[in-house]
Amino acid sequence: MAARNVAWIEAKIAAQCACRDPICAVETGDELGEWILAHLGDARLDEAQRQRLREGLATFVACLGSGLASGVTAAQAMVALRSFETRMCACTDAACVERTTEEMIATAKKYEHIKASEAETTEAAAIIERVTACAAKMLPP
Repeated sequence: MAARNVAWIEAKIAAQCACRDPICAVETGDELGEWILAHLGDARLDEAQRQRLREGLATFVACLGSGLASGVTAAQAMVALRSFETRMCACTDAACVERTTEEMIATAKKYEHIKASEAETTEAAAIIERVTACAAKMLPP
């Protein structure tokens, strides 16, 4: 089951990278994020599978970043933010939290010029609150 799950995620990431418009990116990213949150904990992954997922998520973030030259939209930035929520909530140790936080900060700097709607700003704040809660669970008291 774990191998099938990893293959599904890799295929979804490839679909995400093939998106050429924000609607596709948001829909694909939402589907990926929802599936990961609902099912990833069910699978027991070996180290090779975890590495494939790490590489896949790095590819996912790179795909999001490659759109910057052509003008990233707020919708694409939201996809990136949701992906960091998924990654942070999947962390199992403080090193993962630190690594994910550093990548999230670097990505946020790339998107700082984007003008978001009030609804997007509210949604982003809620996602960041969940990211923070997930990170806090992994940090020592």
